[in-house]
Amino acid sequence: MIQKVILVFALCSLITLIAGVGLEISGDAIGKHIGMTGVLFGAAILAAATALLEVSIGLASMKLKDYQMAMSEFSLVEIVMYIIHDSIAILLAVIQYQ
Repeated sequence: MIQKVILVFALCSLITLIAGVGLEISGDAIGKHIGMTGVLFGAAILAAATALLEVSIGLASMKLKDYQMAMSEFSLVEIVMYIIHDSIAILLAVIQYQ
């Protein structure tokens, strides 16, 4: 049983590694194509991907007319983290284009 778990873990790790390398290469190519560094483009994509959960919960709660659920999704900590993240992203963009 433990050997099967180790095998599945190793296989999933390998798939994740291959997908990560492919994502890094494609992100770098897309970033160069639109004039951004791969790091800045990757940070923007990561920010958008992590925000999808909040967007989907917000849309679903609005569809259900459960506005309390929509507002409870955003906490003060998340708002502060968004401000910090956006400030760092803007700072990196300014530094890159100087």
